[in-house]
Amino acid sequence: MAGMNLPSYHPPSREVIERQYQQVLELAECLRQQGYDIPQAPSEETWIDSWPTGPWSPYNALALPTGQAGQDEWDRLNVACPQQTRPDAND
Repeated sequence: MAGMNLPSYHPPSREVIERQYQQVLELAECLRQQGYDIPQAPSEETWIDSWPTGPWSPYNALALPTGQAGQDEWDRLNVACPQQTRPDAND
């Protein structure tokens, strides 16, 4: 938009993305320990290649009930197995 001075986006380094992949593997294991059947993560290279458009997340494999019961379980899982935020170049 004209006149807006927005900061430019710079993607994180490969090293930061590789660390996040390791965190995703730990997150998947945490969800398995909570009793969920989480599929194996894609290879590290595949995951890194998909990072710009939204890489695989074990949370996408959850089949939770609808309504308040599902929300309560979602909240519980996010405490037990916190989701990671996408890093930016400043991380």
